[in-house]
Amino acid sequence: MRHRSKRGFTLIEVVVAFAILALVLGVVFEAVGTNARNARLGEQYSIATLWAESKLAALGIETPLEAGERQGQLPAPYRWHSRVTPVSDESDVSGPPTRTQLFEVILTVEWGDGTGARTVSLTTHRLIKMSQGGTEAQEIDQ
Repeated sequence: MRHRSKRGFTLIEVVVAFAILALVLGVVFEAVGTNARNARLGEQYSIATLWAESKLAALGIETPLEAGERQGQLPAPYRWHSRVTPVSDESDVSGPPTRTQLFEVILTVEWGDGTGARTVSLTTHRLIKMSQGGTEAQEIDQ
């Protein structure tokens, strides 16, 4: 009787090893892809937040702060929309001939299209000192 000496791997062992390797690499590539997508999304949210803060700070300085809605385009793919609404119509007429008005300001930055659209919204309140005729406005506090 002859004894065969075993050298190397059998075909079944090689196939099983490749199957395990393929599964492990699939999981690793999926994790790396998910991490890259999350990093890109985080960067987009950071950029949108910076744009929103910048546009919010500019309201009342570059353009007068008055009730209404405005919108505009930022560098692609971002766009902005603001809504300024008076909090109350009551004014303090008991003092000097000026009055103040409190406004709620909501600034939203959007990007993406369709189902993948994302938004960042910032809300603040601004107190405006208005002249007696209501034609001039000056921001008191930000």
